[in-house]
Amino acid sequence: MKKLAYLISVWSQKKLELSEEEFQITEYGMEIFLDGIFKLLVILGTGAVLGRSAEFAVFLAAFCGLRYWAGGVHCRTAGRCTAAMVFICLTGLAGEWILVRIPAGMTIPIWTGCILVLMAKAPGETGKDGYFSESEKKKWKWKSVLCGMLLWGCFAVIPRVSWKGAVVMAVAVETLSILPCKGNKYNTADEKEKRDEETEQAGSGSKGNCRNFC
Repeated sequence: MKKLAYLISVWSQKKLELSEEEFQITEYGMEIFLDGIFKLLVILGTGAVLGRSAEFAVFLAAFCGLRYWAGGVHCRTAGRCTAAMVFICLTGLAGEWILVRIPAGMTIPIWTGCILVLMAKAPGETGKDGYFSESEKKKWKWKSVLCGMLLWGCFAVIPRVSWKGAVVMAVAVETLSILPCKGNKYNTADEKEKRDEETEQAGSGSKGNCRNFC
């Protein structure tokens, strides 16, 4: 992907007469775009092979929608990220199996637990691009909680059990991915100074570490 992104950026630089800074920005953006497209094709392609394209799509929409706000752990390489996304999408298929075997009322504590984790731990920060300020953390926290509650509402009205299972599994997996994040150990006042120092050293960044697939 890096090679293709570079070639496209070189072509764009020649055609659009981009500066060196614009070239670097274009190359980075194109690499992220192509990587995302590749992951999406692999994930949906796997779903198509299994005959569960709709379930994969529902899971992916719910997972990525919540992950944008809630953050979570990340893989070190694009290959591992793609493999991890395919695996967790497969877990979405287990949702239907679980739902038909538990009392309907059991979904209430599952959803409540997920919302409580979001309230306590979101956003999950890796520290790659620094950490959010306290005001930023509050904003992302409550938006992640709102997103979780909206997904709960979608779960309630979706008619197909397989789609319900995909949604609840997506939320559960994403919520669990927040817990190992490095930023969670800085949720106490005693560690605030250390967190601020690391943020200053990392620079302002784009906070993109909370928004990617993985």
